[in-house]
Amino acid sequence: MRDIVFIKWIEIAILVSIAFLQDIKSYKVKNKLILVFLCIGIITNVYVNNVHGLIDSLAGIVMPIVILWILFIARVLGAGDIKLFCCIGAIAGAKFTVFTIIYSFLAGGVISLFYIIFRNSAIKSFKSLFNFIKACILTHSILEYEFDLKSKFPFSSAVFLGFLLQVWINI
Repeated sequence: MRDIVFIKWIEIAILVSIAFLQDIKSYKVKNKLILVFLCIGIITNVYVNNVHGLIDSLAGIVMPIVILWILFIARVLGAGDIKLFCCIGAIAGAKFTVFTIIYSFLAGGVISLFYIIFRNSAIKSFKSLFNFIKACILTHSILEYEFDLKSKFPFSSAVFLGFLLQVWINI
């Protein structure tokens, strides 16, 4: 059983490494990569646990969509990032993916803090975020968040760190 978990971690490590390289290059995670690793995840889980493996993969694919759709609508998170989490879910299942999402957002917060501090834009960034939240509350709707392109970073780097943290905690 431990060997299967290790194999799944290797599959995810390859996935997030390639996604990170693609994201750095073009701020996109290619659909070919997503499709390949969705298939790899489903095949691995069906091979190991038959129908239960298929159910676990499907739950792992659906869970990130359910959790993160509102961030996609607000344009805070890209579709490629959500699809990346879906691939992780296809490979490792829903529970592992939920914790990877949590750790990825924590890592993303730390990365964002470094961006803000080292670019001397803390006041501007917090003012922009405050105005966005205020506008959403006043209009009772989810508005599109306007990002300063200079403060944007490839979120797959946070996913990679979130995955590493999840593995480290589970060792």
